[in-house]
Amino acid sequence: MRNRATFGVVLPDYCGGSWKGGYMSGEELASYCREVERLGYTSIWHAEHFVMAPPLLSTSWYEPLVTMAAVAMAVKKVKLGTAIIILPLRNPGILAKEVATLDVISNGRFILGVAIGWLDKEYELIGVSMRERGRRFEEAIRVLKLLWTEDTASWEGRFWKFKDMRLEPKPIQKPHPPIIIGAGGRSLNEPTKFERLLKRAAELGNGWYAATYVPVEYIRKSIEILRSHLKALKKDEESFPFMSHKYVYLLDGRESKAAEEVSQVLAMPLEEAKKQYLICNKAELAKRIDEQISAGLTHFNIIPLTRDLEVLEYVAEEIAPKYD
Repeated sequence: MRNRATFGVVLPDYCGGSWKGGYMSGEELASYCREVERLGYTSIWHAEHFVMAPPLLSTSWYEPLVTMAAVAMAVKKVKLGTAIIILPLRNPGILAKEVATLDVISNGRFILGVAIGWLDKEYELIGVSMRERGRRFEEAIRVLKLLWTEDTASWEGRFWKFKDMRLEPKPIQKPHPPIIIGAGGRSLNEPTKFERLLKRAAELGNGWYAATYVPVEYIRKSIEILRSHLKALKKDEESFPFMSHKYVYLLDGRESKAAEEVSQVLAMPLEEAKKQYLICNKAELAKRIDEQISAGLTHFNIIPLTRDLEVLEYVAEEIAPKYD
């Protein structure tokens, strides 16, 4: 019997660098999101990089929270999330206000996906030390929860201090919007660190998000570790989603265009991209998504490498129904 899983889409609002498709207008963005909802996907997500992010990527995206505010007005049912934002680069007071507002205007549909990031240029731009990112990450999550749940909040930590603060609006979701933590991707070969980061995700988060580039074996091992920590913490596994996303490109009939189109987003040779991501024909795509879900995922997001709807339609109509 197949595992159950839900499916979502990470927005392809690529901009700059090698991307040749231009900027998405507000109406184009709204139209794309309405089509995602019509096809039956349960969620729409947004990635984050403040600046261009070589050597993995050859383009960038819009700012996620501004974009999701626009998306919230375009769709009525799907959940909206960040996959992910780089939490140590955000002031938690400002972020708490932004997320609470998004949760209210979307009628309780917002999900906050966070991670610590890896690109030194982004830390340089914002003026935050990468050496402090882990401690900033943990403190920021605690500050967010405090501001969302307490009528009047006070905090004295390493990075932020405030007294008798009352943040409004409060989120619709109680006690607060889910926090999905991306963790462990770059520490797979460091067992002690790997275990510690997954434990932190289980302790502080309401779900886990795998990095785009990790293999199925990593996902399976991560979920085993997370389950053991959830059990020790007496947290309900059923309400703690295991999530991942992959860049997806259908080769059927597009072989002659593949190298050029894929390189607009991914800064690697096509053959390498095929190994790491889901760049394949339809039959292979169905097989590889099944491998991902069989590893224990409860939610899978596709990241389309183009803005045409063929891959969205195929996954929604031929693959997703098998996991209802």
